[in-house]
Order: sequence, then C-alpha cells, then structure tokens
Amino acid sequence: MAKVPVKQYVANVNSVYQHKPKYVLGHDTFEECDCIGMCKRALKMDGNPAEGLSGTNYAARYTIKNFKKIQKVSDLKVGDVVLKGRPYDPSDKYPLPTKYLPGGSLYNGDTTNYVHIGTVTQVNPLKITHMTSPTAKIDTKLGKWNYYGQLPQVAYESEVIVVVEYATVTGGSLNLRKEKSTSSERLTSIPSGTQVAVTEHGDEWCKIVYNQYTGYAMTKFLKFESGGEDSKVTITLSRENALALYEALKLSLNK
Repeated sequence: MAKVPVKQYVANVNSVYQHKPKYVLGHDTFEECDCIGMCKRALKMDGNPAEGLSGTNYAARYTIKNFKKIQKVSDLKVGDVVLKGRPYDPSDKYPLPTKYLPGGSLYNGDTTNYVHIGTVTQVNPLKITHMTSPTAKIDTKLGKWNYYGQLPQVAYESEVIVVVEYATVTGGSLNLRKEKSTSSERLTSIPSGTQVAVTEHGDEWCKIVYNQYTGYAMTKFLKFESGGEDSKVTITLSRENALALYEALKLSLNK
C-alpha cells in the first residue's frame, strides 16, 4: 500500500475539519468522527486502510513511529501526530483498558493512558487540528499535548543528505568518541584494520558508523579509499529512508 504524502495527509485532515463532523466515539466519517477517526478518515481519503489505528492507546504503543515526549514546540513538524498522555489512574474518567495493564494481552511495560490524538497542521504559528466534543477544533498552544510521532502510513518529506565513504583504521586501536574532542566520552575502541563508514569527513575529525555506535574519530588515523571525490556516494533521502540506510550500514559493517 502506497503511503500518503504528508502534504496530502494534512490537506485531508483540514478537509475533515471543514466538514465539522459530530464527535462520536468509534466513527471515522465526515459526519461523525472521534479523535483517531480524524486521522483514519484523512488516510482513507487517499485509499489507505489506516491499519493499526484502532485506538490511541494501541497506536501509541504499537503503530506510531519515533514516538517520544515533546520537549519544545520546535520538535514538531507538519504532519506529526501529537497525543495527550497521563499516568495510569484507575479513577480516570476514561481509564486505561485492562488489556494494557500488567497481565493484559497488550501490556508492553507502558501504563501511560493516551487519551487524545491530533495532527500538527502548521508549525509557525502552531496549529494542532483534532476532534473533540462537540466537533473539530484547532489548538494554537501545546497545553496538555505531551507526546508526538509519525504515522507509518504517511510519507514525510524531511530530507537528509547522506555522504558515505569508506575508510580503514590504521596505527592501532582507534578511540571512537561522542564529540569532536580527545577529552570527550569514549564510546568504544575500533581495532586496527577495521573498515568503517564515514558520513562526515573533516580535516581533524570524521563522523563514522561502527557496529551499534555513531561517533567521532581522528581523521589522521583513517586511510580512505583511493579515488577522492569519485569514491564518495551522495544520496538525498527522506528522513525515514536515511534512518533505514543508517541501520543497514551498521549491519553490513558488523558482519
């Protein structure tokens, strides 16, 4: 199933908003809709079945990608979904279903109760479009929105330019550090003769990928493949595919 381009997804969310549906739990039509139903309707408008969006608690745990707490408004990008999550409280007006509690069939260690979901339709100024009673609404402040992530059904447009070249460690074991400094934390030591992927090539420091680590090593201890600029590979990717490439590089260099 093809993903829905992020601009189209946001346009679809805005279309649902314009219809001003009545808030009805479990529905996802233009006439009647709940909060996650707005996301589902926006996807279904482009033929996507919106799988894995049966409810906010399920989506937060098992469907939404790169799911994390919001630290600041600038974390958010157009098309991100945002959620309101609160600690488990059995007296909650909308209590966490027991299947997400210890011993339940969907328990995964997280007992946060995710009670609401919306979509970031604009970032400057902020607009969060969502369904609530009695109808659709736009929030212009974070308020109680405290989690965010991306829907796997949406093709996000953030681009990453990745320049990859390969080098071999020389002169003994090489320290891989967290930052570009000899006093920075040492992440690991790379044996001499090991081939590594280089994603940033500087005169003094290089950013490299080695096993599960990404960090910085001194350039003078790396021998690069011959061919100069011709030996480099430059790729422009979506952020999602760039992360996939990164994981593939780690696997290939760990074999």
